[in-house]
Amino acid sequence: MELLLGLAGATLGAIATLFAVWLNKVFIRRVQLEERTERNRVEEEKAKRALTLQLFLQWDDTNTLRSRVIANKILKANPGSYVSLMDSVGPEDWVHVAKIFHFYEMLGELVKSDQIDAPLYRALFGRVARFWVPVLCSRIEMSERESPEEPEIDNRLSAIRLAGAAVQMVPV
Repeated sequence: MELLLGLAGATLGAIATLFAVWLNKVFIRRVQLEERTERNRVEEEKAKRALTLQLFLQWDDTNTLRSRVIANKILKANPGSYVSLMDSVGPEDWVHVAKIFHFYEMLGELVKSDQIDAPLYRALFGRVARFWVPVLCSRIEMSERESPEEPEIDNRLSAIRLAGAAVQMVPV
């Protein structure tokens, strides 16, 4: 009888030990997963900040500044829609206007896919977005009224509005 009790005790002890080892491994894996998740989150935040800064440097470089000045003059001189503007200015001027439109479309898509650092974006782009987004949206809205069946116009408008909404200035 004592032998059976000893055997039962040893078996229960072994089971308890195995359970403790298994529980320890589960705990260690969970901690490692949480650490990996935190490292990934930190790396993702670093990548977002780097991309946001890179975009601002692109926006602020000499070539883009030149395009912004030219595009602003063209937009002031030609009050029509995006589509009519595209038809009324020459290709050498259209390049500058398109560059600004496409830059804000890209910003909107990056905002949509959560690829940029929102606080840094607001700090760097807030003032300039408050100027450009309404100007660009108004031109695309005119085109949308002229050609409501054109889905590309709506996509452009949505992207540019997202770029503006990210600096908390226009509803999406």
